Amino acid sequence: MVAAGEKNDRREEPAAEAPADAPAPHLTLVDPAAFTPRSTSPGSAPPMTGEGWRSFVDFALEKGRALTGGEPVPSALLMPGVALGRPERVPCKNLTPGVIVDLDLGDAVFSPKDDTQSTWGLADSLARLRAAGVVVMWVSGADANSVAEIGAALRTSGLDPAGKDPLLLVRNPDERKQVMRTEANQVSCVIAIAGDRRGDFDELFDYLRNPDFALELDALLGDGWFIVPPPLSKAWTPTN
Repeated sequence: MVAAGEKNDRREEPAAEAPADAPAPHLTLVDPAAFTPRSTSPGSAPPMTGEGWRSFVDFALEKGRALTGGEPVPSALLMPGVALGRPERVPCKNLTPGVIVDLDLGDAVFSPKDDTQSTWGLADSLARLRAAGVVVMWVSGADANSVAEIGAALRTSGLDPAGKDPLLLVRNPDERKQVMRTEANQVSCVIAIAGDRRGDFDELFDYLRNPDFALELDALLGDGWFIVPPPLSKAWTPTN
């Protein structure tokens, strides 16, 4: 596990610095006995809403097979201090493939009371990932004290019917998703990240004064990074 977050030292961008490193949050598992799951089948999945989700699942299945077959697969995380013109990625040291799905809608923290509409067909597609040995992890800027409520929302929606997916939540206001993504990559190889904004992939996007400095990083869209509608929401409008 990572003891502290990596400082975001980007050499080619004179952006404001990210917040100081904070202690890394733990991966929190929801108690599978706490809620009643809705049945879902990993068989023939209905069409999902949004091409991004289909591409995300297909990519994760392909890379997961390659990784477990012994092929070298890079993670979806940028190397700390990488030059923005060269999107180098953290290599995978763990042969267990994993994906991260961001629950937050834009800059707003996920609300298990308000965000209850799931993407059609996504539950079955995530079941296919788990059946293929891919770990599905959920990240949010929500407080870790809301783990039970968030777990319930995922279970009743069918997105995590067994309640066994790791939840990456913050334990104090200073903790950051960047730290949680880095920590997740220590316990599995994060081969793909799904989010509704570029800041869900790396926090550098939240501090760029000029977005054009990071245009070269768009090469990772569809190759580890996937812009998607939130898995649970009331409605969605693209933010990027």
